[in-house]
Amino acid sequence: MASFLCRPKGLGAALLLMGSALASAQSGGMNVDDPRLARTVTERPFEVIIDRRACGTRGVYVQVLGAGADDLEDAQAGSGYLVWVDGKARVLIDMGPGSALRFEESGADFKDLIAVVFSQLHVGHSADLPAFLHGAAILRRKEDLPIFGPSDGEKTLGLKTWTRRLLGPNGAYPHLADFFSPFSQGGFEVLQEEVDSRGRKPWRGFRRDGIALSAIATDHGQGTSLAWRVDVGEVGITFTGDTGNRRQTVKTLAEGSTIIVGHHAVPENVRGFARDEHMPPSQLAKLAEEADATMLILSHRTPRTRGRELQSRREIGTLFKGAVLFANDLECWEPYGERWSGGAPGPLVWASTRKPTTARGPGALVSRQRSRGRTAPMHLPPGAGGRWRRRRLAEAQRSRAARSGDSVGSAPAALLSRHGSSLRL
Repeated sequence: MASFLCRPKGLGAALLLMGSALASAQSGGMNVDDPRLARTVTERPFEVIIDRRACGTRGVYVQVLGAGADDLEDAQAGSGYLVWVDGKARVLIDMGPGSALRFEESGADFKDLIAVVFSQLHVGHSADLPAFLHGAAILRRKEDLPIFGPSDGEKTLGLKTWTRRLLGPNGAYPHLADFFSPFSQGGFEVLQEEVDSRGRKPWRGFRRDGIALSAIATDHGQGTSLAWRVDVGEVGITFTGDTGNRRQTVKTLAEGSTIIVGHHAVPENVRGFARDEHMPPSQLAKLAEEADATMLILSHRTPRTRGRELQSRREIGTLFKGAVLFANDLECWEPYGERWSGGAPGPLVWASTRKPTTARGPGALVSRQRSRGRTAPMHLPPGAGGRWRRRRLAEAQRSRAARSGDSVGSAPAALLSRHGSSLRL
């Protein structure tokens, strides 16, 4: 009797378990020949359709690849941005977690990049570098790729030390070390350059195809970080990165920028260590106003700031009178919007080619972008009412009249008529 109760072993155990499984299946009403039990083979491969026109084919755009931070609950990728010029993705800023996927979804071509820059080497800003390089191995890029990042700090690694430990012959991904050799089998070499992350003097060491890069060291708690600026013609886009801006160095870099991409990681009432690492809304507003920017894009959003958009908008609106936008993944923004019906030119509104989740919230207008044949949300500064609109329209008309020699008349009534959150054109 004792031997019968012992745990069966070997072939006997296998037969016993098989019989038990069959009995369970039959008792549950499932036929053992049910096709659901068989392995499914997909006859057609999964097809991904990419809209390569997301950011338009003419002009300068900034696209948010990752508007999130380090959280696993916001369905947003980590820090990452693209600057598009005439339909090509030219500069990539940061490679946070998930940015490689967003890069593919954006329709960008890795071969079009002329530079990659890192604001810092924290995982939330750099984790996808191995994924980008691994994927680039089959793209047959021919041109060397410059990458720029911070130098060594007291408690942080510099770009070259970091890449050697991660991607060197003895690193975590030794098979990618070949990309850092002039004899790379991948078709191109990754050229590294470190930017001073301690001083106060701006770095201006890259210019190509009418695109100029500049950077300046900022403070990020006890770590190091860089703020970056991309200039294309008359358009300047400043990326603050993670910084408490106690040293006030970002102001020097951002002066005269058209767009400020600020990291909105903490609310206005934040105190302690978090305040040393990030700027609250009022500081972001002050930076944008002093830089004379027309647009402030709030990215790197965290659970501490999501759901507080109205509060943040009020804080920012007291200091900054330009457009305030709360970023989401894959949104694409241009510094100068489409012309209004009736010919009013210039930066009256700013257009996103991807509809945000709050597109019909406060301050959002919807207009038809005829050049691309689809509707896109257009945002105005918080609290912008008829007086603000009439003033901007009058300025645009005077500018148009000065060029054409016409007299300045009253603004077209159609442009001043509002219906809900839509503007009649």
